[in-house]
Order: sequence, then structure tokens, then C-alpha cells
Amino acid sequence: MSKPVNKDGKPVVIRDILARSAEHFGDMPAYLHKEHRDSPYQPITYREAYGDINALGAAMLGLGLAGKKVAILGENCYPWIVTYLAGVSGGIVIVPLGTELGAEAVYNLLRTADCEAIFYTERFDEMMNAAQVPLKIRMNRYAGGEDLAGVRSWRGLLAGGKALPEEEIEAFRTRAIDPDAMSLLMFTSGTTGKRVV
Repeated sequence: MSKPVNKDGKPVVIRDILARSAEHFGDMPAYLHKEHRDSPYQPITYREAYGDINALGAAMLGLGLAGKKVAILGENCYPWIVTYLAGVSGGIVIVPLGTELGAEAVYNLLRTADCEAIFYTERFDEMMNAAQVPLKIRMNRYAGGEDLAGVRSWRGLLAGGKALPEEEIEAFRTRAIDPDAMSLLMFTSGTTGKRVV
């Protein structure tokens, strides 16, 4: 089965698709996002999203997450999307976890996957207190929200990525990616042989 290639004959990776989308549709809305629960949706352009993906990806690499497994647990929101795309386009193995799983099931999957980090929304604050993961990053869906001891802030991580020198962002954008390497680990019902409730 042949693989799609770009004009240079290299295999197409998701990072190429994101770059082309930013180039061709730059000022068009890619996502809608609310800063506050009661505020109206605001558009985020393809160019802005691409910038956020690269900044967060560079920050994630700065945390030593290259080639590591990183879980995401949370409702559909802009931080979830950016984290997912930054990971799979930057040589990080993303492990999405279902929001309806109970705490023991989540802990089991984190252990089974040997996750080095987890990004999660504030709904899972209590569950994450007992999670045995070296690095925890809280993705507040809306602006504000309290900081928690021992937990990094997604917004702070993104801001740190945006403040990096352009060479570090460029290093993420141009990082050699093996198109055959695993970039996503998805658990399906029964994967671990344990009953999930």
C-alpha cells in the first residue's frame, strides 16, 4: 500500500497538513472558543491555532516529553485539540482517555501505557490527586481558575512556549519525524482485559 508523499517525495505527516492549512486558510476560523462560560464564541484562525500548536509542542519537548506517552483526559475544548495536535505532530505519543471512565480505570490505563504526563480538564481535579503520573498539566476550559499545588497550567505552558526563541519553535516545526513511529495509543473496550466502569 503506497503512502501519500509531499512534493519533495517525503511521507506526509500531520504536521504538513497543519502547515498547509495555516498557509492556505490562515485568516479563516478553524475553531470557536469561549474565554468564559457565559461569553460568546470567538473564532480562532488556522494561523493562530498553528502558532499555538507549535508553541505548545516546543514547550512539551522542553519538558522532556519527546517519544514519551502523554495522556489527555477532558471534555471537547480548544486546549484538548491543541494538545492532541502538538503531540501527534511532534513525536510525542498521545493517549486519549475516555471522560466516562472511573478513577481506577483511568489509573490502570495510565500505568499500562506508562504515561509520563497527563493533560486534564478541571472536572478531573479530584481524580488527579491520586494519579501516579510524574507530570500533571491542567487544561482550564475557560480563563481564570485556581492554580493547584504540583500541577502545571496549560495556559502557562502555552505562554512559555510562545516566549521561547524562534529557533526552538522552528526546531519543533522541523523536527525529524518517523512516519512509521507510533504517535497515538488508543485503548478500546477490553484492551486491558479488565472490566471498565
